[in-house]
Amino acid sequence: MKAKLKYPIFSFAPKGNMIYVFRTEKLYTTTNTKLLMNRKNYIVVDSTGTKFVETGANKVKWLGIYGYCTRYQGRAMTIEYEYKDDPEVFPLEQLQALIADRYPKTCWFKEECWNSADEFRQTILNCKTFEEVADILMPKLRLSFWQRIEEGFIRIAFIILSVMFLYYVVWQIIQKFWQWFTG
Repeated sequence: MKAKLKYPIFSFAPKGNMIYVFRTEKLYTTTNTKLLMNRKNYIVVDSTGTKFVETGANKVKWLGIYGYCTRYQGRAMTIEYEYKDDPEVFPLEQLQALIADRYPKTCWFKEECWNSADEFRQTILNCKTFEEVADILMPKLRLSFWQRIEEGFIRIAFIILSVMFLYYVVWQIIQKFWQWFTG
């Protein structure tokens, strides 16, 4: 069965501790070959409170040049998931209890700067919507106008320096070849 999910969605393994949050379909349907091999029967809960169980995934297309991108380990691809035919209701309270129990056991918990597991549990249990829970687990990255401009200038400067370096190297090779050719 193919399902139309309402984002943000929560994805987790039946026995694992890590709970992933995806805000857009592009992020959810992009993976690599190494991660796809380890992904079996994941449970997906969308923001309407519907629980889907993944039964499989089909490759739609390769990303980048035949799947080789710089930011992924393994070949990157876009996939399409298939789910069991009977979606279930998954209330917010059940998701909150699951997150409060599993997430503090992950290796990322200390890096997220939570002082204690009790503080985290209390914050999760005080949320009223799925979107609030998603904001706690995966805050939206918001760059200011000036930060985006600065990032753009850094990229442009790097590209200009790279082109200048390549031009210089190619010019040196051409000169060496010409000297060798003319004797």
